[in-house]
Amino acid sequence: MKKSLLLFVLLLGNFSYAQTVVDEIVELFDDVPSVADPEEDVNYKNHIFSVKIDKSVIQRDYAKYIVSLICEDSYSEPDYWRNINFESIEVRNRDNNSGFKININKDRCAYFFKKDLSDYEIEQQIFKHELQKF
Repeated sequence: MKKSLLLFVLLLGNFSYAQTVVDEIVELFDDVPSVADPEEDVNYKNHIFSVKIDKSVIQRDYAKYIVSLICEDSYSEPDYWRNINFESIEVRNRDNNSGFKININKDRCAYFFKKDLSDYEIEQQIFKHELQKF
């Protein structure tokens, strides 16, 4: 009985740790058609914000779209992002885990929107160091 209870508590602890992305952020991806199941496909662990998508080949422009969406929301809805201090963003293929990664933290990401730059200037600043393919 004690082993069963201990196992249950450990599993519950792991489940609650995995559910670190608040509902409002998951809802951000409800309207993104390639994110089939936002509750399962939007993840945050070890300061990496990860989004899995249903695309066989992830285009660089599509990865940029997802990164821009996250950056803009981290600026416009700071309360939702309070406990999610990411250092990089990954856009992954749901099937084979290939994709793109950009090393950018939440504050730097939101900063470009705060400066009220044009869309082109924001893209140039965010992606100055390019997306890394993996």
